[in-house]
Amino acid sequence: MSEAKKVFKGSLLLFSGKMIHRSLGLVSTLILARVLVPEDFGLIAIANLVIGFVSKSLEAGSGQYLIQKEVVEDSDVNTSWTINIILKLMIFLLLLIATPFVAEYYSDDRLKLVIPILACMIITQMLANPYMAILQRNQEYTIPFKIGIITKFSSVILTVTTALIFQSYWALIIGHLVSNAVSALCSYLFLSYRPKLSLANAKQQWGFSKWMLGKGMLGYTRAQLDTIMVSSFYSPAILGGFHIAKYISSMPGSEGLSPALEPLLATFSRSINDKEAIKHQVSLVLIIVFALVVPLSCFLFVFSEPVVLLLLGEKWIDFAPIFGILAFLTIPAGVGKVASQVITSKGKVKFLFMYDVYSLIFMGAALFYFSNGSLETFSTVRVLVEFLTISALFVVATHKIFGRLLVNILLLFLLYSLASFALAFLSQYFFIENIPYFFSLAIVFVVFGTFSLVLCWLFFVLFLVKNHAAHHVVFILKGFKDKCLRR
Repeated sequence: MSEAKKVFKGSLLLFSGKMIHRSLGLVSTLILARVLVPEDFGLIAIANLVIGFVSKSLEAGSGQYLIQKEVVEDSDVNTSWTINIILKLMIFLLLLIATPFVAEYYSDDRLKLVIPILACMIITQMLANPYMAILQRNQEYTIPFKIGIITKFSSVILTVTTALIFQSYWALIIGHLVSNAVSALCSYLFLSYRPKLSLANAKQQWGFSKWMLGKGMLGYTRAQLDTIMVSSFYSPAILGGFHIAKYISSMPGSEGLSPALEPLLATFSRSINDKEAIKHQVSLVLIIVFALVVPLSCFLFVFSEPVVLLLLGEKWIDFAPIFGILAFLTIPAGVGKVASQVITSKGKVKFLFMYDVYSLIFMGAALFYFSNGSLETFSTVRVLVEFLTISALFVVATHKIFGRLLVNILLLFLLYSLASFALAFLSQYFFIENIPYFFSLAIVFVVFGTFSLVLCWLFFVLFLVKNHAAHHVVFILKGFKDKCLRR
């Protein structure tokens, strides 16, 4: 199988798996949003923030080390697994120690029980089969696809059942625990590889991982800084609404785009020294990101209110503007993945660490300055800062790859974004008020989707007709269409 076909097949399989995974999660969220109240989601959000912060502060990037290494032996995999176990145990103990202080800070005694129980996820995570990283490295996604589906089915069924019976935030906790436990168990049922405790290559891995420790914590803090500040300055109910708005608005990127890009990003390390090859691959990923994410973000912003009413119900309608604003975070998230992977492929993990430090300081100062304003203003500043910092990272990561073409890429992105935004507003004229939201949204989505396809075709004809990466995308789409028609 050719590299292009293998990459496309991997992208399609991973994308399909995540779509099924996210569809099940969406159904679960729709039910839970109507059974539980925003305060329930706020409580779990606080617990997850604490667990995530401590976990990421000791995240060694073992999987990333195995993926970027040219030749991987069993000793590398075993060492990676052992280091991960040691760090996860340290995380678990730190969480137990920190729990009373966190509960006192938020004046909520429920956290004294919620955090330790949720922290049990870390135990199951550390025991998972490390060979899963090798599958990702080799772009073999069949087994991860199966494990993901089984895990999500188990989690959704138990979470929804518990929520309907008890109508308590404990349903969310049970869902998290079951998801991690089933995933770890399946990693051994589907894989014959059995890891062993070993520190044979610890020194070599530590040279890579020592920068990942700080980077994980800084990256997580940077990504969740808005939620952390909302948890400190607003009530748990508002935090719950903000958390759900951010979670659902990010779904197209985190659960759709990111998995689809993983096989493409994994090829960067093998082509980083070939300027033309890496230029082609980066261009290919950027075209996919812009073509999919920009129109969808514009659509969610313009139609945020009917989307929230449809998905979550009337008690969440106050958070519709927040949902629409945060939907734009999907764009810098996709571009940031490209830039980070290029820099990581060059082995410049220290640079990413310093980027996270400076961007965190900048974002923290900006958000703190506007923390006394409205939640909409706060969210807008969050999005603008993200665009600014990710744009800077992208320029630094790719200026040697694209040279003077970089300015053209940025201008083309701006023009395409404005055109998509205009089409989204134009689509409002097709929204029918006196019929159910589902049908109105379906109509405007089809109309806007048609407009977006025409826009993509126009940009291809006007600006990208000589671009090899654009022709590569067209070739892949034609092959996929022909394959579907033959079936």
